[in-house]
Amino acid sequence: MDAVPGGSRGPREEANANMMEYDQMAVELEEEFQWLCGEEAQVESIKVCNRVGRAIKNIEVLVMAEVAKSMRCGYPSRAAIEEVGRMATEAAMSELGTLRAKCKESAVVEKWVQESVRAQQSKLAELRELKRRLAEQERELLQMRRAVATGENAVPEPAEPRQRGQSKDGGNGREDCEQGDAMRAVEEPKRRLLCGARAADPWEQPHMDEAALDAERAQLLYEQLAHWHDSYHLMEALGSDNHACDKLKQTALRIERRNWTLRNTGMVVRAGRGNSREPNKPKPIGSAGEQNEPKHTKEEPRRQHVGGRKGGIKERNNGGEERPCPLIGPKHITTVETFGRKWTGLLDTGSEISILPATVLLAAKEDGYDIDREVVEHRMDLSMDLLRVAPEEIDDEPVKARRGGNREGPTARATPQACETLPTDFFGVKNSSNAETRGQKAR
Repeated sequence: MDAVPGGSRGPREEANANMMEYDQMAVELEEEFQWLCGEEAQVESIKVCNRVGRAIKNIEVLVMAEVAKSMRCGYPSRAAIEEVGRMATEAAMSELGTLRAKCKESAVVEKWVQESVRAQQSKLAELRELKRRLAEQERELLQMRRAVATGENAVPEPAEPRQRGQSKDGGNGREDCEQGDAMRAVEEPKRRLLCGARAADPWEQPHMDEAALDAERAQLLYEQLAHWHDSYHLMEALGSDNHACDKLKQTALRIERRNWTLRNTGMVVRAGRGNSREPNKPKPIGSAGEQNEPKHTKEEPRRQHVGGRKGGIKERNNGGEERPCPLIGPKHITTVETFGRKWTGLLDTGSEISILPATVLLAAKEDGYDIDREVVEHRMDLSMDLLRVAPEEIDDEPVKARRGGNREGPTARATPQACETLPTDFFGVKNSSNAETRGQKAR
């Protein structure tokens, strides 16, 4: 027999090489298919290919079994029959592998198409949303343009300008122009105070709503009135949630009416807290027949009135002459023994309740005292009348009382007695029938 050259390959070897290439391509395609579709998401065509492959292998096994049963091993045509069966089986399996690869490619392409369609649908939804927002913005812009056009039509047209130096009657109006400029300079702060600054105009600031504009006007008005002595009343109105500007105006008018009432009744409103009464003295008459105005018109800062004021209430000495005295007298200190320790305390008069520092209680707790058991809480007895201690020598003059935070309350008379009993309702405490009964029993 002639030897087969080493470089040549038979049909069997070529078929094996083709099968190896198909197997490699099938492995790569299987990886791609599993990455896209998953192990469990196999299409129906792949399942059919698997069933056909198993049927072909079963046919090969059955044919070989029949050949072996009918022919012995030394039969001349047995080998040829077996070779033909194997070649037919290999060809069928090769075609089946190609069919399986095509089915997987179609499945992968279908998956890609589905992903592309899904992405396009999401982009289309985004475009629709953007289109809807754009339509809304166009409608808002159209409404704003209409509002601006309506506001411009409502503004009156300016009068025709006259020549410089010419008045309405055609004469020389230079002096009239100068007076008009001065009057406009004076009226401009008042106009801004009453109508709000021009910067708060809704057409110039369309991004601000009505509440923000009202708060801005209230802030501008408060800045104009911050130098008032009673401006702390304006802070409450400024902190209101609704209509802060209107409430601030009402509070300012109330303060102004109160000050005018006090001036008309002889009460002089001074800097700082509280009011004092001075008799109405005639003002000196000047040479021109007009009353001289006070020279000191510049107000002092409020911080000087609150804590840095030297003059206080006037008191009389034994000679009957008045002399100024400070608002706060000298401090008197004493030593108090509490829970076995000595503490330095300040003597205070007129206070019904004394505040005990927490340091005292903490020190007693460290020493072993049971604070919850030894410190007893006593309720305030509302049935007892409060006493107002006054100096023995004091004028019979009205004293303005304060009820519920309002200074315009009832008027009490300070008598020369050393101690005057005032009703409990004078200090904002309402009497009841039980309280009156307990007060009578106490007397």
